Amino acid sequence: MPRAAQCLAGHSPLFWRADPSGRWTWSCHGWSAFTGLSEPGSRGQGWLEAVHPADRAAAAAPWVVGGASLERPPFRLKHRGGEDYREVRPYATHALHPDGTLHEWIGTLTVQARPLGVGRGCLDDVQHYMRNALAVIRSVARRTARTSDTVEHYATHFEGRLDAFARVQDALIRSGDDGVDLEGMIREELVAHRVTDTSVTVDGPHLRLRGRAAEAVMLALHELVINAVKFGALTSDRGAVSVVWTIDRSADPPRLLFRWSETGVRVAGPAPRRRGFGTDVIERSLPYELGAVTRLDFLPGEVRCSIALPLLPGIVVGDAA
Repeated sequence: MPRAAQCLAGHSPLFWRADPSGRWTWSCHGWSAFTGLSEPGSRGQGWLEAVHPADRAAAAAPWVVGGASLERPPFRLKHRGGEDYREVRPYATHALHPDGTLHEWIGTLTVQARPLGVGRGCLDDVQHYMRNALAVIRSVARRTARTSDTVEHYATHFEGRLDAFARVQDALIRSGDDGVDLEGMIREELVAHRVTDTSVTVDGPHLRLRGRAAEAVMLALHELVINAVKFGALTSDRGAVSVVWTIDRSADPPRLLFRWSETGVRVAGPAPRRRGFGTDVIERSLPYELGAVTRLDFLPGEVRCSIALPLLPGIVVGDAA
């Protein structure tokens, strides 16, 4: 997505969620950073405070279920700390209840910035990029609902996954063609869950991920971190996590070998009886999307996850192109 990243000009999409009537129920950190409005203050119709008064009626118009994703004409959004308004383009998709009724809207506001010499083709690339991103979000919403027992369980887990997806989109946009640094991605996810460096060892060669490879690995990382924080090694001062990766150049093709290991897990036992979202991401999504070979083991006092990824164009080692 080189030209799409250029068109976005350093601005990551601003993610939001709304109830069927269009009242916001959540917004990402990037929204607050861009507008200066808090997440709680943006709920309901509070987000309209950042919209140019002349554009508020059009911006707040109800979304209508149609295709897999929808878009609207741009409107003006106030940038924090001044009277400067930036043009943003809204995109949305919907999540349904099992009975087919509308559950919520999930969308983005994409800051428009057209460099000189870039016109309609730039907008087409951004639209394609956002449709792909919303398709991933819609899939995550559907799978989260399938593995959730209650509405509260769904809301909590989906917000965490959407936050993780927003973070990797921000990193991808800002990095452009270079890709996202794997170590930086891991450490950012740990910080997002208030995990200190003293309880986690992170080590491996310089490696960058692009596009779908970064998205898929980030979702897997999020599930590993959240499981360790809620149920695994990071629930105890005695627990520890080791995250290491190496490059196996003897394989054909060469592979990235990624290992996540938890020790000092208080609850010892076999793998959970129920197949959750995290297990699905690691054991199904990564093999399907990236050709990975994965293994997830729940041992007495330990949790281990190994992922072997072929070095596809989306994975760049060191200074290699």
